Amino acid sequence: MLKHPLSGRFRCVKGLRATLWIGGWGMLVLTSAVVFAAAPSRAGRTSDNLVPVTVQLNWRHQFEFAAFYAAQVRGYYREAGLDVRLIEGGPDIDAVGAVLAGRADFGVANSGLMITRFEGKPVVVLGAIMQHSAISLLASRDRGIDNVLDLDGRTIHCPPHAREEINAYLVASGLDLSRVQYADARSAVGPERLEHVDATEVYTTNDGFRVMGQEHRYVLFVPRSAGIDLYGDVLFTLEHTLAHRRGLCERFREATFRGLRESMDHPDEFIDFILATCNTQGKSREHLAYEADKLRQMIRADLVEPGYMSIARWRHVRDMFASVGRLPADYEFAGFLDMPVRRGLPAWVPWLLAMLAVGLVVAVIGIIKVQTMNRRLQHEVARRIRGEQELRDGERRYRRLVETASSVLTHDVHTPLTVMRLQMRTLRMKYPGLAQTVRSHLDALTTAMGRLEELFDRNLAAVFRADDGSSRRTADVAAVIDTTIRDFQLMRESECVRRGDLPTGVCCEMAAGTIRTILFNLLDNARKYGEGAVPIEVGLSTNADGIAITVGNRWRVPPPVDPEELFGQGERGHAGDETPGSGLGLHLVRLLAEAHGGKVGIVVDGGWFDVVVTVPAPGHSA
Repeated sequence: MLKHPLSGRFRCVKGLRATLWIGGWGMLVLTSAVVFAAAPSRAGRTSDNLVPVTVQLNWRHQFEFAAFYAAQVRGYYREAGLDVRLIEGGPDIDAVGAVLAGRADFGVANSGLMITRFEGKPVVVLGAIMQHSAISLLASRDRGIDNVLDLDGRTIHCPPHAREEINAYLVASGLDLSRVQYADARSAVGPERLEHVDATEVYTTNDGFRVMGQEHRYVLFVPRSAGIDLYGDVLFTLEHTLAHRRGLCERFREATFRGLRESMDHPDEFIDFILATCNTQGKSREHLAYEADKLRQMIRADLVEPGYMSIARWRHVRDMFASVGRLPADYEFAGFLDMPVRRGLPAWVPWLLAMLAVGLVVAVIGIIKVQTMNRRLQHEVARRIRGEQELRDGERRYRRLVETASSVLTHDVHTPLTVMRLQMRTLRMKYPGLAQTVRSHLDALTTAMGRLEELFDRNLAAVFRADDGSSRRTADVAAVIDTTIRDFQLMRESECVRRGDLPTGVCCEMAAGTIRTILFNLLDNARKYGEGAVPIEVGLSTNADGIAITVGNRWRVPPPVDPEELFGQGERGHAGDETPGSGLGLHLVRLLAEAHGGKVGIVVDGGWFDVVVTVPAPGHSA
């Protein structure tokens, strides 16, 4: 009987597939054994052999301590062999003192713990619960306070645990601490304290809820606005406890930060837990939900691993405290931080990994043979992979556009406007005898800046929502260029732009707001880095790739050898410190163009510098 010439080949393929299938399951089993052997033991424990542990909180029960509640409710502490008891804090309870006195094994404090360490107390930080501090200052506008400089000569309530951070903020804002008076308050509720003092320390995650709907009456001063970005709540213990009970400390730390992530993933469940078991402050569900939302912004479990700390960040904390004379500028805080380390693997694991490597080599050889026999299928797979990669690249461009461009624009607009408003208010305070005409101009400028800030906040999201690719718009490019040039020259009060003859009726697949953003950035770059006496030239043309918008001028700052470097975030070429700018303009232009299927290039001709933005015309393949 004759056999089909390919029957033996098919049997070979079937046998090879069976071998790969068996080998794959074997590798999975071996890998599971490695993971199981390397993981710490979590055998179930009974209540009879749980180790008692006490934790001193630094305030009364609220969502701020949901990490501990979650670790208890989910049984993480029990898995670690711990019987954890939480001790409620309050305005008259010193959490650091309780741990130092031996009344608690662990405690919750803030970044000021570094000063305690410098004073000779053997405290050790195990991890950061909050990546940012929620400490701020609240003041009443009824007392004539509109900016931080208005606190000069005023009385402030600030408890000792927050005073160093507030002092660093006031110094960074230009205030003389000798002209600030600290006073006691008669209430534990932030807004109520303002009946007796001009400003008071508050926790934005808590007291922010109490002023909702009354924001017009209050002004909030956040230290982060002046670069004072410290850790919020941190978990700590003593050197003696860590040295003699390290295993317990590591299990407690791991269980607590597992609870932190769980509380961030399921906030409603732990709000119910607080309302049912430990709502000693009588908070409403809405108040706890507000606190949970604000804490999510301080903890940032979506960006960093719960408990994460960095040496560089703690150096920043040291520098802030050194600025108010509480720490030496060169203070070395060795031993102050204890960070978890990865556990080592058993000695037999390398041999097992070698066996896995051999199995992997065998599998690769088999895969190569299968690919050789199925070349046509491989070509199809490669084509699909390329298509998927293109889709991922497009998704990444839009994500970068939304996440990066929006934040960059917000920062670049709000920061100078805030500084300008502060300087004009300072000018009015320092020179009360200014002529009425000058004061009128200052008032007009203040009003115009407020209007600009309002327009920016209202329209920024709409610009990006219109340009996210879900619904393409077309815009008359020449008309947009004309209005943008007119607005730009009006703001600069000079005829600094010259445009050639722009062809009419040229439309591109991009919203008018996006084209204006691109043009404003290019014109502003040309003004900052170009020769002021030479007009900026703007051109418009069409080519095989689509529509080209050109902005050129004669640069007084020589470009780098490779002009492409200027598209990097923060790149400013050879510009010195005296030249304004953050190096984000061209970076943003490229993000916007690429997000719409366009491209950006730079042409250098002697001293002349052209930036060419090419975007698709309607119906053109992006």
